[in-house]
Amino acid sequence: NSFALGSLKNGLIIIDSTLKIISKINSTNGLQEDAVKHISLDANSNLWLSLNKGISYYEKSTPITYFGKQDGIDGIINNSIRYKNQLYILTDKGLKRFDNASRKFIETEVNSSCWVISKSNDLLFISSDDGTYEYNGKVFKLINDESSYSCAFNFVSNQLYIGTDNALLVLNSKYEVQFRFDDIGSVRSIAFDKNGICVLGTSKNGVYVLDKQYHLKNIGMKEGLPSLAETNVFGFDGQLFLTTDV
Repeated sequence: NSFALGSLKNGLIIIDSTLKIISKINSTNGLQEDAVKHISLDANSNLWLSLNKGISYYEKSTPITYFGKQDGIDGIINNSIRYKNQLYILTDKGLKRFDNASRKFIETEVNSSCWVISKSNDLLFISSDDGTYEYNGKVFKLINDESSYSCAFNFVSNQLYIGTDNALLVLNSKYEVQFRFDDIGSVRSIAFDKNGICVLGTSKNGVYVLDKQYHLKNIGMKEGLPSLAETNVFGFDGQLFLTTDV
């Protein structure tokens, strides 16, 4: 059970049966103002708040949480992930971590534009303008200094794939470049099927497929793509899917 308390200076306060504060909703995170005069509970367990200068609606029963500028977000969000019970967002201003104490997103050591984040066992890999980082939850390590747009770990071959503005890099377990494929355009997304076959989505050149023998094949409009631009590939339940700008 939880209880909602209205205050004259600190907004709405949600507590549990042990009086522990669950959340605070005030003018710093979305409420119009901090003076809550009256609280009403509707049939869907959401709250209506009477304020000094208006009425606010709080969707207490929804599983969705909204974060905005008031929560420390600035710039364009490109990706997000939950890792070791921490929420991270990738923006054009760097990688940010949600701080549970302040209830705001705070900066990390990675402050260049970040694009894609990929998880491998107990590690994260981050594509950024500075290059590709490895992160173990405590330390960031730059493992390749070539500006990258995408990255993904192949669990079948135990290799890290990195997409750059005009190439694909295949790194071994020591993060050494094992294979490189140039002049394929900007690689914006990387996905694998259940057998470890790699598929690349590019900004202008459609899709590429890299087989286990490292033969690269381009797939375009002749093969049925409606467009070559902004192709995005992703895997789900052992299958591969793609989207384009059409």
